Amino acid sequence: MLQFDYKNDFSGVLYVTKDKECILEKAYGYAEKGLKVRNFVLTRFGVASGGKLFTAVGILKLAEKGNLNLSDEILKYIPELPESFKGVTLHHLLTHTSGIGDYFDEYAQESYSSLWNAIPMYKMENPIDFLPMILNKDKIFNPGEKFRYNNAGYILLGLAIERVSGLSYKDYIKNSIFNPCKMSDSGYFKMNMLPPRTAYGYIKLEDGSFRNNIYDLPIIGGPDGGVYVTAVDMAKFWQELLTFELLSEDFTKELFKIHSDTDNEGIGFGYGIWIEHKNYEVKKYFLQGYDPGVNFRMVYYLETDVLVLALSNEDTGAKEACEAIEKTLIEEFQAV
Repeated sequence: MLQFDYKNDFSGVLYVTKDKECILEKAYGYAEKGLKVRNFVLTRFGVASGGKLFTAVGILKLAEKGNLNLSDEILKYIPELPESFKGVTLHHLLTHTSGIGDYFDEYAQESYSSLWNAIPMYKMENPIDFLPMILNKDKIFNPGEKFRYNNAGYILLGLAIERVSGLSYKDYIKNSIFNPCKMSDSGYFKMNMLPPRTAYGYIKLEDGSFRNNIYDLPIIGGPDGGVYVTAVDMAKFWQELLTFELLSEDFTKELFKIHSDTDNEGIGFGYGIWIEHKNYEVKKYFLQGYDPGVNFRMVYYLETDVLVLALSNEDTGAKEACEAIEKTLIEEFQAV
């Protein structure tokens, strides 16, 4: 087992596998602060935008079956979209290169919580509920022109999944990903009806106290994020991807391919996943998620077959924890 204990103020779970075997599993802090219910390894956590990868895999599974084509325009599946969406393909939406306006513009440094001042968050249950927030957004650039992270694009992908599969987005993901991967603890749960072993999200206030995030997010997650998982379930999912159990080898390679360059040098984007590279030689894949009261990071190092997971029910800490684990791993490998 990896000798590591994170001393920073962290609430959540750290989980590491090497050659598919668990070498670290540690839990910190509280899943429910008021009652002092502690987090443990099998606690469920929200992962915010980390859930976009499930949407990407879901789309690719439909493409693999011939039910859709990644070069199809989104208008084919959502014809009620305005003319400004002409030319926007599923590929553009998957790679954040669509140029469509976002219902939540992260580049404008808007507060996600403020969205729900005017819109009842308790009514945001399905992809279609977000459509009025997307329809009248101005186009930012032409499709394929450049990268710009976009949540609305994944909402539209989720709606396309529903219309092609005939299932709700949540049922489709459960049937096509969670069940085959035996991810029995994972799901899309209403925030006012969280099941046992699920961590509440907490936002730290200026005076050092915390409040939970029940009014800061849609009541239930969807295609652009908000699923709840355990670290163990995410490790199962990743292993199924790597061994081509979820997708064929060809479609898995497409998922992991650098399809667009991002705003940061050396960081590319595949289908639903970030890719760190050096001159386009892939070094690691990673997922990240940030919401009020939610912080998630997953990193996979190709050379060493190491998977690092940090799931937190507070605003910060996951990235820093992953970096601390990486430093420990480097030191351990050098000592061998």
